[in-house]
Amino acid sequence: MKNINLIAVMVFSISIVFLFLSCSDDNINQPNFSNSLTNISGTLTNWNYGGDKSLNMYTNPPYASYLVGSSVISPDGEFTILLSTPPISELKPVVELESLTNKNNLFISDTTVKGCFSEFLIKIDSTNYFIGEAIPGSSQLTFGEGLYFVKYIYLEKPMTIQGKLNFLLLNDSIEVEYKLNYLKGWNIRTYKIIERTQIDSSKLFIKDEINNKQEPDMIFKTHIY
Repeated sequence: MKNINLIAVMVFSISIVFLFLSCSDDNINQPNFSNSLTNISGTLTNWNYGGDKSLNMYTNPPYASYLVGSSVISPDGEFTILLSTPPISELKPVVELESLTNKNNLFISDTTVKGCFSEFLIKIDSTNYFIGEAIPGSSQLTFGEGLYFVKYIYLEKPMTIQGKLNFLLLNDSIEVEYKLNYLKGWNIRTYKIIERTQIDSSKLFIKDEINNKQEPDMIFKTHIY
């Protein structure tokens, strides 16, 4: 029952959690990001799908509505994606993207700032046939302290979100602390489980943190459909 409760908590924040944890055909590697987030490069280890595939970064998952950047994946799994600026039509208020509308107990520097999330899809070159996706995050495969998930978000201008939200989910007590200092352009967004404590036989205390830190052991985990 407790695992089901925690799954519900993560779905509340990130829609890709179940893919990240349940893929049986996964390839992982430590990626290399530029400090300015103008490009993303790395190697998908154990890549054995040939050299006719590309890794594509799109806005607004799961709709893949705008192509931010694309890279051919080498036979060894290497890729480099140059990031572009999405059009205004792709942007939505960040408070809506973060599900923070009317959260008055948080400090939000500017509620009018717009942005968009992204996703990484793998397809066969020169076709519109998608065969999988790449999910950045922790190499940890079990729910628990230290597990984290990564998204990339574009903002039209800087924005700060600070503070804590406390709520009950089923029987569990949840605390989510926001430590976001978004810059104009592409940013990393990390959702991390900080603490998971059993209060009694039917209740957990779960403390999560959302920040802009890139964890040193972050990987790209790829999933072939």
